[in-house]
Amino acid sequence: MINVTLIIFFQLLLLYNFSMFSYTSYVYVPQMEQWKIIFLTSTANTFMFLLPQMLHINDAVPIILFLTCYTSEYKLIYKKDTLQCYMAALIFMTALYAWGLIAVGLISMTTNVSIFNSKTEEDIRLITSVITMIPAILQTIALKQLCTKEQIDVLLSHKKSLVLSCRILTIIFIYGVLIANIKQHSYIDPFKISLLNTKIGIIMLVGLGIAIVFGYVFAKLNLEVEQFNKYSTLAREEQDRINELSKTAHKDSFTGLYLREVGMERINFYKQHKILFFVIFIDMDGLKFVNDTFGHNEGDFYILEVAKMLQVSYEGSMVIRLGGDEFLVVGTSQEVYTPTRNTLAAYTEITNLSSKYEKPYDTSISYGIVNIDETLKFDTDAIVALADERMYEFKKGKKKERVVKKIVK
Repeated sequence: MINVTLIIFFQLLLLYNFSMFSYTSYVYVPQMEQWKIIFLTSTANTFMFLLPQMLHINDAVPIILFLTCYTSEYKLIYKKDTLQCYMAALIFMTALYAWGLIAVGLISMTTNVSIFNSKTEEDIRLITSVITMIPAILQTIALKQLCTKEQIDVLLSHKKSLVLSCRILTIIFIYGVLIANIKQHSYIDPFKISLLNTKIGIIMLVGLGIAIVFGYVFAKLNLEVEQFNKYSTLAREEQDRINELSKTAHKDSFTGLYLREVGMERINFYKQHKILFFVIFIDMDGLKFVNDTFGHNEGDFYILEVAKMLQVSYEGSMVIRLGGDEFLVVGTSQEVYTPTRNTLAAYTEITNLSSKYEKPYDTSISYGIVNIDETLKFDTDAIVALADERMYEFKKGKKKERVVKKIVK
């Protein structure tokens, strides 16, 4: 019976090692081949299992040896930080030990045999080990389905949350090991001891889940705070840069808008920091006709009103005058519809400008948009050129529409 049980146990040990390191390899890329990992871990862990039995060590020492062994194996295989390796080892050791306590408690209650005090019941001890392995293996497989690679990576990569999770889990693990290894006395009911072991195992599993979830949530929140602080810092740097440009770069003396080089610098800044942004090329329709027919004073009025309306419609964005009747808008947005919505609002306001001031000429603009889902794909000059090209296509479409209306009339 002992030999059969030993064979079953060693097979399950190999399977547990495979499932455990297979999951870790799913999260991190191993630095050695798969067969070497299986051979190394199986050999080391089999030795760690047999050593306490040969030396008759039955207290907490084997647990510490296993934890140290697993941490060293992770360090050797994955070349990660010691704290990350310790956390990974602690997770699997806590799960294994917790299921072991539950198995010990349940078997002791059903067989009336106190496993911790009985050194002659080797069959029951090995059967307990076998029963311990099965749920531990299933839990490792379930972990891969429940926790994504990104979630575990968040937990193990954030130093503060990792330290906190390690402390919580270490306290739970030490508590379980110490309570479970308290020597039984003749006046203590063995059933109560078995029940205590089962309860401790369940508490350890619950504590393991809490440590993982709490560590992940804490890490996620901290990463979001760090991301927010990063963007806040970038925003301050951007504003400082713009303020500096305001002092050194010349603005358009007529409209007060920024000149081309300031807009190009803003685009380069957004691209460098991978911030979602849009670029809109705007051209006034009919400015030459207004200048030639009604004089340059009327043309200046047209330009100034368009400039004002663009600043209102694109509040929070940078409006640039490229020269003459051409403008460029550069701004940030988190949704793709915002630039189009603001542009349509500007288009409507400028189209109504003629009737608002009772002018004898039509007022309108043509525009081309390079949206937030496109700008990071091109360099600065290509973005502006693409926006200009789309503006030109829009203007050609409007001219064709006017020709069709004349023919119809």
